[in-house]
Amino acid sequence: MKVKKILTSIVVLMLLFVTHSFAADTDNAVVFDISQSAQNNVRKFAVKVNSLDENAVTETIYVIRDGEIDPVADDKIEYTELANAVYAGESSNFLCYRALRLNYYAVTGLLARVCLYAGQRENAFNYSTEVIKASNNGIFPFVDRSLVNGTAQDPDRIFSPEVLFALSDSQRGELFEEYFDPSLAPNMVFRMETDLLEQTIYGGTGTGGNLDDYRCRSNWISSGSARYFYKYSDMTESGRIENTMIPMLRLGEMYLIAAESQSNSLANGVSYINTLRKNRGVSNLQTLTTTLLQYEYIREVYGEGQLFFMYKRMYSSIIRSNSATNNPAPSNAVFVVPLPDTETENR
Repeated sequence: MKVKKILTSIVVLMLLFVTHSFAADTDNAVVFDISQSAQNNVRKFAVKVNSLDENAVTETIYVIRDGEIDPVADDKIEYTELANAVYAGESSNFLCYRALRLNYYAVTGLLARVCLYAGQRENAFNYSTEVIKASNNGIFPFVDRSLVNGTAQDPDRIFSPEVLFALSDSQRGELFEEYFDPSLAPNMVFRMETDLLEQTIYGGTGTGGNLDDYRCRSNWISSGSARYFYKYSDMTESGRIENTMIPMLRLGEMYLIAAESQSNSLANGVSYINTLRKNRGVSNLQTLTTTLLQYEYIREVYGEGQLFFMYKRMYSSIIRSNSATNNPAPSNAVFVVPLPDTETENR
């Protein structure tokens, strides 16, 4: 069992590497592919290593059926909320903390991301909507509004119930203070240009922005005339698992992928974006364009390491200023990371 877990980890890490290392050719097309058999094998591995009875001598691979609530569990499981999964009448830590390992739904979501990058729209749509269906059944549900806005000084800024997979770092709060804490000013502190934040991303009529968006209210805090990024600020209560989580994959991205991959017409995916927006406290879009989709990505996954790859996949300018002339234009110089010297010096 341990050997198979290690093998599974290697397979999934390879997938993670693929998503973070694909290169564009001279026509700006993605030049890697992932076979259907590889996708199926990864999902089989995920089901096997996420079996509830990890100590069982006989391993069970659960059959994945349309409409099945959870392919790695049986019907003894009831879901009231992510942090309160019950198995055979007892609280299940295995399920409560599944977001801290590459569980079945994290692997499925990761495949959705990889397939979108590879141009396999149908597979990307199928994988992303499988996760969405699970969310509708109570697995990785949308965060409750009260957890975000109920206590203004102490919200769940990462929307933890929605996180499919996260790394855990007990020193996350120190990392936040080192790079984003406004008390560092006038010394170096990372923050977004105020006009870009308030007039475009969260305030622009042409971008779908709204300053009442939960993602703005909880993740961007005003200090003086500027706003600072607070997604990784600790909640007040010490010892909370939310204070250690660094999201790698979340439910919101599945809605973004589904919207983009559902057909060749991006406008047909607006219903997925509007479901996401409804759960962020903002009104519906009437249509969906590439520009509107990009800004929805920015609002949803800012600070989680995914925006560079979005810009690269769409081959578009990197939005870092309210002045378009200050935004780097797409090019191989921007998007193709050079090989390390150790990889080329002996060739």
